[in-house]
Amino acid sequence: MAVTEQGAVQELHVERDSSRGLVGNVYLGRVCRVLPGMQSAFVEIGLARAAFLHVADIWSARNGEATERPIERILSEGQTLLVQVVKDPIGSKGARLSTQVSIAGRLLVYLPQDPHIGISQRIEDEAEREQLREKLQALIPPGETGGFIVRTVAEAATEAELRADIEYLVTLWKQIQQAAQTAAAQAVLYQDLSLATRVLRDLVTDSTERIIVDSRETFEKLTAFASRYTRQALPILEHYTGERPLFDLFAVEDEIEKALARRVDLKSGRAVVTMEIKHKYATLIKRDATLLALKLQEDCGIDIVTDGEQSRQHFVHGFLEFVDGIDFARTVEIGIRADRYKAMVPTVTAALRLKSRVHAHEARLARAHTKRKLKFTLPGPMTIVDTVADAHYGNRPKMAMAFADLLNAEARALEADGIDVIQFDEPAFNVYLREVEEWGIDALHRAIGGLTCTTAVHICYGYGIKANIDWKATLGQEWRQYERIFPALAKSRIEQVSLESRNSRVPVGLLKLLDGKAVQVGAIDVASEQIETPDEVAAVLAEAAKYLPKEAIIASTNCGMAPMRRDVAVAKLDALGKGAELARRRLR
Repeated sequence: MAVTEQGAVQELHVERDSSRGLVGNVYLGRVCRVLPGMQSAFVEIGLARAAFLHVADIWSARNGEATERPIERILSEGQTLLVQVVKDPIGSKGARLSTQVSIAGRLLVYLPQDPHIGISQRIEDEAEREQLREKLQALIPPGETGGFIVRTVAEAATEAELRADIEYLVTLWKQIQQAAQTAAAQAVLYQDLSLATRVLRDLVTDSTERIIVDSRETFEKLTAFASRYTRQALPILEHYTGERPLFDLFAVEDEIEKALARRVDLKSGRAVVTMEIKHKYATLIKRDATLLALKLQEDCGIDIVTDGEQSRQHFVHGFLEFVDGIDFARTVEIGIRADRYKAMVPTVTAALRLKSRVHAHEARLARAHTKRKLKFTLPGPMTIVDTVADAHYGNRPKMAMAFADLLNAEARALEADGIDVIQFDEPAFNVYLREVEEWGIDALHRAIGGLTCTTAVHICYGYGIKANIDWKATLGQEWRQYERIFPALAKSRIEQVSLESRNSRVPVGLLKLLDGKAVQVGAIDVASEQIETPDEVAAVLAEAAKYLPKEAIIASTNCGMAPMRRDVAVAKLDALGKGAELARRRLR
């Protein structure tokens, strides 16, 4: 759709039915994950990727409450709720949601949950703003608890026009609420208007001379819409039936071609040269975040530093994005961690192979900016196969070995980049105990094949989502799952094992079953924002020293700290460095 003025294109709007924007759509969503550390949740709304909802975008969490409630006290896994898309999905990121609904009409925007009365900022005259506010307040029906924002186009609207818009929007909201009563989870309850009808609603003014449409179907839809909502557009609405394409007739195609050229000449004799910089800026931001993570670790006295996973969105999917044979558009719901929770996951549809290097940039960057030992993490093969659907291999061990080959290729390349420690994260190891012995460790051996750098495996009980918290509550006072797999790990070729210890119910005495292994002992609780003291960190390490040689103990965190507030994570990191130094002095 093009807006022209005196023969020149002023605006161009493009929308395809297959890829219409989602902003404004209202869904009956279903909560699939709650992340207390990030104060956010993932909500399924029927798209390929779950959408993101932050606690600040939950209306009940910031309105009419004496104190702010954490998200885990507001939402729970499996809960359904009314949500609206406020930001479209971008790349691998899902849509952004809010529970505060707003519905746009021609003259007004309706806020059904908020009594606020607002005026468009483009209406600058204070007297006129106050006059519009008073006019609107007088028209709002008795008992109406919602609010409205007056749009710029309503500046010269009559009371009858405003009243009609109010009635339309209030009725539409009631229809959405009624639909939510009977709809299934993930249903679309409301979609914003198509581009063509939005043009009539938003862009037509008294100065508009002609609205020319070359599609009979679109013309009829616009005529029907205008008859009900924008009657002033009816006399200027035309159906074009000529043979010459409409955009050619009005030279719109020529204007588009000029606008998309890399060089655009200006009347002044100068020119504007454009270049793609979005990717460049994203790369720079990730680079700076990685360098900051390195610097913070060094300042806190950490001997073996990491890139902080600053370039990744997810510890598994950050790897999978570089793998061919996975269809991210073909998502299915599966049970993860032995059906502990459900999630929509991509599907393996063909033989797996790497598209390219996965972490070359951040590994080489980190190596060039620190002289300390450098650790890099990759997802473990068992955990990966527990996070995807299989429509190709037909059996988990076979698929795990295929992923192990890809992990090995990346691990060998990381070693060549100068990485000193390569760690495979395997939270699935504390669930599938029999499978760990049968093929899980074999898959790890395949992933570390040919490596001469230090190798490690991280296992933990899981954090962040309600399903993990509820599951751990069923395990009793002592968590002894590792009693079965530690002997197998002790016999493996993996050199280090990373474990949670601080505020964990894993008996410290089980560490003696890891004879011959170095152990990264988790002395920082990543499930709590309470900052440990150096003395508390040293006490955890001293307890571990009762069952391990002191030279086999490496001070670490229970798991990753990325979901935490930065100030909390930095303080905990500082406590880790000081506590490790204190433990060294005490254990001499």
